[in-house]
Amino acid sequence: MRKLDGAYTTVVGLAGVAVLFVAAPSLTVAEESLWRQVRINLVMRERPTLDVVESANDAVRAAEREHGAEHLAVATPLETLGLLYQSQGRYAEAQQTFERQLRILEARFGAGHPKVATSRHRLGLLAHLQGRDEEAERLLRQALAMRQVELGPYDGDVAESLIDLGIFYDLQQRMEEAGMLLERGVAVRERHKSTAPLEYAKALNALASHAYLQQRYADAVPLTEQALAIDQRELGVDSSEAAADLTNLGVLQEHVGHYEQAEQLYRQAMAIWESALGEDRPASVPPPGLQSPVMQRVRPAGLVEDAAASSMPASSGTSQRRP
Repeated sequence: MRKLDGAYTTVVGLAGVAVLFVAAPSLTVAEESLWRQVRINLVMRERPTLDVVESANDAVRAAEREHGAEHLAVATPLETLGLLYQSQGRYAEAQQTFERQLRILEARFGAGHPKVATSRHRLGLLAHLQGRDEEAERLLRQALAMRQVELGPYDGDVAESLIDLGIFYDLQQRMEEAGMLLERGVAVRERHKSTAPLEYAKALNALASHAYLQQRYADAVPLTEQALAIDQRELGVDSSEAAADLTNLGVLQEHVGHYEQAEQLYRQAMAIWESALGEDRPASVPPPGLQSPVMQRVRPAGLVEDAAASSMPASSGTSQRRP
Protein backbone atom coordinates (compact mmCIF):
# COMPACT_ATOMS: atom_id res chain seq x y z
CA MET A 1 0.00 0.00 0.00
CA ARG A 2 1.39 3.41 -0.88
CA LYS A 3 0.33 6.83 0.34
CA LEU A 4 -0.80 9.04 -2.54
CA ASP A 5 -2.01 12.62 -2.05
CA GLY A 6 -3.13 12.04 1.51
CA ALA A 7 -5.02 8.80 0.88
CA TYR A 8 -4.06 5.18 0.92
CA THR A 9 -5.05 2.94 -1.92
CA THR A 10 -5.29 -0.79 -1.58
CA VAL A 11 -5.21 -2.69 -4.83
CA VAL A 12 -6.02 -6.11 -6.14
CA GLY A 13 -3.53 -8.47 -7.69
CA LEU A 14 -0.46 -6.85 -6.16
CA ALA A 15 -2.00 -7.69 -2.85
CA GLY A 16 -4.35 -10.48 -3.66
CA VAL A 17 -7.72 -9.43 -2.30
CA ALA A 18 -10.49 -6.93 -2.96
CA VAL A 19 -9.58 -3.33 -3.69
CA LEU A 20 -9.92 -0.86 -0.83
CA PHE A 21 -9.40 2.87 -1.19
CA VAL A 22 -9.60 4.58 2.16
CA ALA A 23 -10.49 8.20 2.87
CA ALA A 24 -7.83 10.30 4.55
CA PRO A 25 -6.80 10.27 7.30
CA SER A 26 -6.36 6.56 6.73
CA LEU A 27 -4.94 3.59 8.60
CA THR A 28 -1.56 4.08 10.20
CA VAL A 29 1.20 1.60 9.44
CA ALA A 30 0.63 -0.26 12.70
CA GLU A 31 -3.14 -0.46 12.24
CA GLU A 32 -2.77 -1.67 8.65
CA SER A 33 -0.31 -4.35 9.75
CA LEU A 34 -2.66 -5.53 12.48
CA TRP A 35 -5.63 -5.64 10.13
CA ARG A 36 -3.68 -7.63 7.55
CA GLN A 37 -2.71 -10.15 10.22
CA VAL A 38 -6.32 -10.47 11.35
CA ARG A 39 -7.33 -11.25 7.77
CA ILE A 40 -4.59 -13.89 7.53
CA ASN A 41 -5.71 -15.38 10.85
CA LEU A 42 -9.27 -15.63 9.56
CA VAL A 43 -8.14 -17.54 6.50
CA MET A 44 -5.89 -19.84 8.49
CA ARG A 45 -8.15 -20.22 11.55
CA GLU A 46 -8.69 -23.94 11.04
CA ARG A 47 -5.11 -24.67 9.94
CA PRO A 48 -2.28 -23.06 11.90
CA THR A 49 0.21 -21.34 9.62
CA LEU A 50 3.31 -23.25 10.70
CA ASP A 51 1.54 -26.57 10.17
CA VAL A 52 0.49 -25.53 6.68
CA VAL A 53 4.01 -24.46 5.73
CA GLU A 54 5.43 -27.71 7.05
CA SER A 55 2.83 -29.66 5.08
CA ALA A 56 3.82 -27.77 1.93
CA ASN A 57 7.48 -28.55 2.56
CA ASP A 58 6.56 -32.20 3.05
CA ALA A 59 4.77 -32.17 -0.31
CA VAL A 60 7.86 -30.74 -2.01
CA ARG A 61 10.11 -33.37 -0.43
CA ALA A 62 7.72 -36.18 -1.36
CA ALA A 63 7.65 -35.05 -5.00
CA GLU A 64 11.44 -34.84 -5.03
CA ARG A 65 11.81 -38.37 -3.64
CA GLU A 66 9.39 -39.84 -6.14
CA HIS A 67 10.33 -37.92 -9.28
CA GLY A 68 13.64 -36.13 -8.73
CA ALA A 69 14.43 -32.57 -7.69
CA GLU A 70 14.02 -31.03 -11.15
CA HIS A 71 10.90 -32.92 -12.24
CA LEU A 72 7.80 -31.05 -13.33
CA ALA A 73 5.83 -32.69 -10.51
CA VAL A 74 7.83 -30.62 -8.02
CA ALA A 75 6.68 -27.32 -9.55
CA THR A 76 3.15 -27.35 -8.11
CA PRO A 77 4.07 -27.91 -4.45
CA LEU A 78 6.82 -25.31 -4.88
CA GLU A 79 4.19 -22.82 -5.98
CA THR A 80 2.06 -23.57 -2.92
CA LEU A 81 5.05 -23.24 -0.62
CA GLY A 82 6.09 -19.95 -2.19
CA LEU A 83 2.62 -18.48 -1.80
CA LEU A 84 2.57 -19.46 1.86
CA TYR A 85 5.96 -17.83 2.43
CA GLN A 86 4.70 -14.72 0.69
CA SER A 87 1.53 -14.59 2.82
CA GLN A 88 3.77 -14.56 5.92
CA GLY A 89 6.01 -11.81 4.61
CA ARG A 90 8.92 -14.25 4.22
CA TYR A 91 9.76 -12.72 0.87
CA ALA A 92 13.34 -13.94 0.46
CA GLU A 93 12.23 -17.54 0.94
CA ALA A 94 9.29 -16.99 -1.39
CA GLN A 95 11.61 -15.56 -4.04
CA GLN A 96 13.97 -18.53 -3.86
CA THR A 97 11.03 -20.93 -4.08
CA PHE A 98 9.41 -19.18 -7.05
CA GLU A 99 12.74 -18.87 -8.88
CA ARG A 100 13.32 -22.60 -8.49
CA GLN A 101 9.84 -23.27 -9.86
CA LEU A 102 10.57 -20.97 -12.81
CA ARG A 103 13.75 -22.89 -13.68
CA ILE A 104 11.82 -26.18 -13.68
CA LEU A 105 9.08 -24.76 -15.90
CA GLU A 106 11.53 -23.20 -18.37
CA ALA A 107 13.45 -26.47 -18.65
CA ARG A 108 10.26 -28.41 -19.32
CA PHE A 109 8.23 -26.03 -21.52
CA GLY A 110 10.62 -23.43 -22.93
CA ALA A 111 11.00 -19.73 -22.18
CA GLY A 112 7.81 -18.53 -23.89
CA HIS A 113 5.25 -20.95 -22.47
CA PRO A 114 2.19 -19.53 -20.63
CA LYS A 115 3.17 -21.39 -17.45
CA VAL A 116 6.54 -19.66 -17.57
CA ALA A 117 4.79 -16.33 -18.10
CA THR A 118 2.65 -16.96 -15.03
CA SER A 119 5.75 -17.73 -12.99
CA ARG A 120 7.42 -14.52 -14.15
CA HIS A 121 4.26 -12.58 -13.36
CA ARG A 122 4.23 -13.97 -9.83
CA LEU A 123 7.89 -13.05 -9.36
CA GLY A 124 7.09 -9.55 -10.57
CA LEU A 125 4.40 -9.12 -7.94
CA LEU A 126 6.78 -10.40 -5.29
CA ALA A 127 9.53 -8.03 -6.44
CA HIS A 128 7.11 -5.16 -5.93
CA LEU A 129 6.34 -6.35 -2.42
CA GLN A 130 10.09 -6.35 -1.76
CA GLY A 131 10.44 -2.79 -3.04
CA ARG A 132 12.38 -3.85 -6.16
CA ASP A 133 10.17 -1.90 -8.54
CA GLU A 134 12.48 -1.81 -11.57
CA GLU A 135 12.70 -5.60 -11.47
CA ALA A 136 8.96 -5.83 -10.85
CA GLU A 137 8.15 -3.76 -13.92
CA ARG A 138 10.54 -5.78 -16.09
CA LEU A 139 9.00 -9.10 -15.02
CA LEU A 140 5.41 -7.89 -15.29
CA ARG A 141 6.00 -6.50 -18.78
CA GLN A 142 7.74 -9.71 -19.85
CA ALA A 143 4.81 -11.77 -18.64
CA LEU A 144 2.31 -9.56 -20.46
CA ALA A 145 4.23 -9.77 -23.73
CA MET A 146 4.61 -13.55 -23.47
CA ARG A 147 0.94 -14.06 -22.69
CA GLN A 148 -0.22 -11.86 -25.56
CA VAL A 149 1.93 -13.80 -28.03
CA GLU A 150 1.00 -17.26 -26.77
CA LEU A 151 -2.64 -16.73 -25.75
CA GLY A 152 -3.92 -13.84 -27.85
CA PRO A 153 -5.20 -10.43 -26.71
CA TYR A 154 -8.45 -11.59 -25.11
CA ASP A 155 -7.32 -14.34 -22.76
CA GLY A 156 -7.99 -14.11 -19.04
CA ASP A 157 -4.28 -14.36 -18.22
CA VAL A 158 -3.65 -11.38 -20.47
CA ALA A 159 -6.30 -9.48 -18.52
CA GLU A 160 -4.52 -10.37 -15.29
CA SER A 161 -1.25 -8.96 -16.62
CA LEU A 162 -2.92 -5.80 -17.91
CA ILE A 163 -4.66 -5.14 -14.61
CA ASP A 164 -1.72 -5.88 -12.34
CA LEU A 165 0.64 -3.80 -14.46
CA GLY A 166 -1.94 -1.02 -14.46
CA ILE A 167 -2.16 -1.18 -10.68
CA PHE A 168 1.63 -1.09 -10.49
CA TYR A 169 1.69 2.07 -12.59
CA ASP A 170 -1.01 3.60 -10.39
CA LEU A 171 1.26 3.08 -7.41
CA GLN A 172 4.07 4.71 -9.39
CA GLN A 173 1.74 7.65 -10.14
CA ARG A 174 2.05 6.91 -13.86
CA MET A 175 -1.65 7.54 -14.30
CA GLU A 176 -1.95 7.73 -18.07
CA GLU A 177 -0.21 4.39 -18.60
CA ALA A 178 -2.20 2.86 -15.76
CA GLY A 179 -5.52 4.00 -17.16
CA MET A 180 -4.91 2.54 -20.60
CA LEU A 181 -3.88 -0.82 -19.21
CA LEU A 182 -6.75 -1.02 -16.72
CA GLU A 183 -9.36 -0.13 -19.32
CA ARG A 184 -8.00 -2.84 -21.62
CA GLY A 185 -8.01 -5.31 -18.74
CA VAL A 186 -11.60 -4.54 -17.81
CA ALA A 187 -12.67 -4.93 -21.44
CA VAL A 188 -11.10 -8.39 -21.59
CA ARG A 189 -12.61 -9.42 -18.26
CA GLU A 190 -16.01 -8.25 -19.46
CA ARG A 191 -15.79 -10.72 -22.34
CA HIS A 192 -15.53 -13.53 -19.78
CA LYS A 193 -17.86 -12.17 -17.10
CA SER A 194 -20.36 -15.01 -17.45
CA THR A 195 -17.71 -17.64 -16.69
CA ALA A 196 -15.38 -15.59 -14.43
CA PRO A 197 -17.60 -13.00 -12.73
CA LEU A 198 -15.37 -12.54 -9.69
CA GLU A 199 -12.39 -11.66 -11.85
CA TYR A 200 -14.57 -9.10 -13.60
CA ALA A 201 -15.51 -7.63 -10.22
CA LYS A 202 -11.84 -7.34 -9.26
CA ALA A 203 -11.10 -5.59 -12.55
CA LEU A 204 -13.94 -3.13 -11.96
CA ASN A 205 -12.56 -2.42 -8.50
CA ALA A 206 -9.09 -1.80 -9.89
CA LEU A 207 -10.46 0.70 -12.41
CA ALA A 208 -12.54 2.32 -9.66
CA SER A 209 -9.40 2.69 -7.54
CA HIS A 210 -7.67 4.36 -10.49
CA ALA A 211 -10.54 6.84 -10.80
CA TYR A 212 -10.44 7.44 -7.04
CA LEU A 213 -6.74 8.30 -7.14
CA GLN A 214 -7.53 10.93 -9.75
CA GLN A 215 -10.37 12.27 -7.59
CA ARG A 216 -12.93 11.23 -10.23
CA TYR A 217 -15.31 9.97 -7.58
CA ALA A 218 -18.43 10.10 -9.75
CA ASP A 219 -16.73 7.77 -12.24
CA ALA A 220 -15.69 5.38 -9.48
CA VAL A 221 -19.19 4.98 -8.00
CA PRO A 222 -20.86 2.92 -10.79
CA LEU A 223 -17.79 0.71 -11.14
CA THR A 224 -17.84 -0.07 -7.43
CA GLU A 225 -21.60 -0.62 -7.47
CA GLN A 226 -21.18 -3.19 -10.25
CA ALA A 227 -18.44 -4.94 -8.30
CA LEU A 228 -20.62 -5.00 -5.18
CA ALA A 229 -23.55 -6.53 -7.05
CA ILE A 230 -21.33 -9.27 -8.47
CA ASP A 231 -19.64 -10.07 -5.16
CA GLN A 232 -22.95 -10.19 -3.30
CA ARG A 233 -24.46 -12.48 -5.92
CA GLU A 234 -21.48 -14.81 -6.22
CA LEU A 235 -20.09 -14.81 -2.67
CA GLY A 236 -22.99 -13.72 -0.51
CA VAL A 237 -24.06 -10.47 1.10
CA ASP A 238 -21.96 -11.20 4.20
CA SER A 239 -18.69 -11.92 2.39
CA SER A 240 -15.54 -9.95 3.13
CA GLU A 241 -15.44 -8.90 -0.52
CA ALA A 242 -18.92 -7.40 -0.21
CA ALA A 243 -17.83 -5.61 2.96
CA ALA A 244 -14.83 -4.14 1.13
CA ASP A 245 -17.10 -2.94 -1.68
CA LEU A 246 -19.51 -1.39 0.81
CA THR A 247 -16.63 0.41 2.49
CA ASN A 248 -15.42 1.68 -0.87
CA LEU A 249 -18.86 2.99 -1.73
CA GLY A 250 -19.05 4.67 1.65
CA VAL A 251 -15.74 6.41 1.01
CA LEU A 252 -16.95 7.60 -2.38
CA GLN A 253 -20.30 8.83 -1.09
CA GLU A 254 -18.51 10.68 1.69
CA HIS A 255 -16.23 12.37 -0.84
CA VAL A 256 -19.19 13.67 -2.84
CA GLY A 257 -20.98 14.87 0.28
CA HIS A 258 -23.63 12.14 0.61
CA TYR A 259 -22.97 11.60 4.30
CA GLU A 260 -26.16 9.74 5.19
CA GLN A 261 -25.61 7.23 2.40
CA ALA A 262 -21.98 6.88 3.45
CA GLU A 263 -22.96 6.17 7.04
CA GLN A 264 -25.48 3.53 5.98
CA LEU A 265 -22.88 1.81 3.81
CA TYR A 266 -20.28 1.91 6.56
CA ARG A 267 -22.74 0.41 9.03
CA GLN A 268 -23.43 -2.49 6.66
CA ALA A 269 -19.71 -3.08 6.21
CA MET A 270 -19.07 -2.83 9.94
CA ALA A 271 -21.69 -5.49 10.67
CA ILE A 272 -19.99 -7.89 8.26
CA TRP A 273 -16.50 -7.27 9.67
CA GLU A 274 -17.69 -7.74 13.25
CA SER A 275 -19.54 -10.94 12.39
CA ALA A 276 -16.50 -12.34 10.56
CA LEU A 277 -14.00 -11.49 13.28
CA GLY A 278 -16.14 -12.37 16.29
CA GLU A 279 -14.17 -12.94 19.46
CA ASP A 280 -10.88 -13.02 17.55
CA ARG A 281 -11.07 -9.29 16.82
CA PRO A 282 -8.41 -7.31 18.72
CA ALA A 283 -9.82 -4.17 20.33
CA SER A 284 -7.23 -2.01 18.59
CA VAL A 285 -7.93 -3.14 15.03
CA PRO A 286 -10.31 -1.03 12.93
CA PRO A 287 -11.90 -2.13 9.68
CA PRO A 288 -10.56 -0.20 6.68
CA GLY A 289 -11.87 3.38 6.46
CA LEU A 290 -12.71 3.58 10.15
CA GLN A 291 -10.92 6.87 10.73
CA SER A 292 -13.07 8.82 8.28
CA PRO A 293 -15.31 11.43 9.94
CA VAL A 294 -18.49 9.51 9.17
CA MET A 295 -17.07 6.21 10.39
CA GLN A 296 -16.15 7.82 13.71
CA ARG A 297 -19.90 7.99 14.37
CA VAL A 298 -20.54 4.46 13.16
CA ARG A 299 -17.94 2.44 15.06
CA PRO A 300 -19.04 0.64 18.22
CA ALA A 301 -17.53 1.78 21.50
CA GLY A 302 -14.20 0.13 22.26
CA LEU A 303 -13.54 -1.17 18.74
CA VAL A 304 -10.45 0.98 18.31
CA GLU A 305 -10.25 2.70 21.66
CA ASP A 306 -6.50 2.20 22.02
CA ALA A 307 -5.52 2.33 18.34
CA ALA A 308 -4.10 5.85 18.52
CA ALA A 309 -1.95 5.02 21.53
CA SER A 310 -0.54 1.84 20.02
CA SER A 311 0.12 2.94 16.44
CA MET A 312 2.91 4.87 14.77
CA PRO A 313 2.46 7.64 12.21
CA ALA A 314 2.71 6.70 8.55
CA SER A 315 5.44 8.36 6.52
CA SER A 316 5.03 9.48 2.94
CA GLY A 317 7.72 7.03 1.90
CA THR A 318 6.02 3.99 3.37
CA SER A 319 4.92 1.31 0.95
CA GLN A 320 2.51 -1.22 2.43
CA ARG A 321 0.60 -4.04 0.89
CA ARG A 322 -3.06 -4.65 1.43
CA PRO A 323 -4.52 -6.90 4.04
